[in-house]
Amino acid sequence: MRWGLVRHLSSLQLKPPGPLQPTTTVNDHRETILLYRALLRQCTYLPDSAARKYMWIHVVDRFHAYYTKFKLPDGRTVVRKNKAVDEKKLSGALKDARKSLKYLQRANDGHINNLRTVLDMTYGRVGKRRRQLIFKLQAPDPLMDDASVATLSAQISQETRRKRVPELTDELSALLKSQIKQPSTRFDRAPLRELAPKVPAVNIWQRKFPEKRKVNFIKAWYARTLDRLMPPLEAAEWERLQGLAAGDVRWDGAVPQRKLGT
Repeated sequence: MRWGLVRHLSSLQLKPPGPLQPTTTVNDHRETILLYRALLRQCTYLPDSAARKYMWIHVVDRFHAYYTKFKLPDGRTVVRKNKAVDEKKLSGALKDARKSLKYLQRANDGHINNLRTVLDMTYGRVGKRRRQLIFKLQAPDPLMDDASVATLSAQISQETRRKRVPELTDELSALLKSQIKQPSTRFDRAPLRELAPKVPAVNIWQRKFPEKRKVNFIKAWYARTLDRLMPPLEAAEWERLQGLAAGDVRWDGAVPQRKLGT
């Protein structure tokens, strides 16, 4: 039995293992470029000029985080994956890009929910733009230059940062008071109810509330409040939207879609 198995294995023509093949092939790069161009093309079809500009920049920034575009000595332009990007993470990002392409196509086809989400992203109701508008209201003292801020940050230890209690700026406090007084039914988040956190004086054992828990309690309230605030738009954007709603500003109209291959 044993010798029969040896003769059988010796009769097989086993090939030596070849060199490892790269996980990202030329076809993968071609598919990525086609997907990138299709997303940018759909961005140009959006019915709002601000949405067209914002979504174009958003797609470009998202792709540039994973790919780098450069020119070869012969003048050709090629796109290569960044070496620091994991293949599994890149595969998930491309999957999200395909979903985004279908989402933009549905928005351009007139599906209200898809178009509404695109406009919410453009005007800072959800997503990255909303966080940027909130961050402007959290900005430090404008009289301090970058060097002063860097020096102050270096003096604050990591332990001090953990114990530091966040505070609302004057702009955030004014915005919070306004939105508590006049809550918006358009914003799909829980309404705001408190101008300041109500920290318990004692815990469940009727002992003094620990300082560490007090800091964490205030931090949690601060994070919930920022998550529920609706940041105001810049004056130029607000006046444009007001003009469109009142009919004083003319709408550009729908962009005609080009045929494939043109």
